[in-house]
Amino acid sequence: MKTVNIQDADFSVLVEEAAAGEEIVIAKDGEPFVRLMPPEKKEVESENSFRRGLGALKGKIWIDEDKLDDPLPPDLLQAFGVEFDRQPGRLRHLIKMKDNFDDPLPPDIAEAFGMDS
Repeated sequence: MKTVNIQDADFSVLVEEAAAGEEIVIAKDGEPFVRLMPPEKKEVESENSFRRGLGALKGKIWIDEDKLDDPLPPDLLQAFGVEFDRQPGRLRHLIKMKDNFDDPLPPDIAEAFGMDS
């Protein structure tokens, strides 16, 4: 650690020395006044570092699986500009089902799903 009096300080030289890794104390009236030190080295990945991409928030976000498929609250939908009505059957004209929809599954398919045919 190097100590320099403020009146004798050549700041451009001191900044270069600090950037090179030296810690420098600038004194005023013989008392430490300011400390110059090198910047902290960035860690490759630490607890507080930000990482982009898949898995960046792994372990930092918890989602209640019981409520994952619940519809969004109306006020949130409205904030996104979505108008939502909850009238039953409003999408009926968009869904096409075969006439035999309620018939039992073939035994091989029911067995694959662990169901009784």
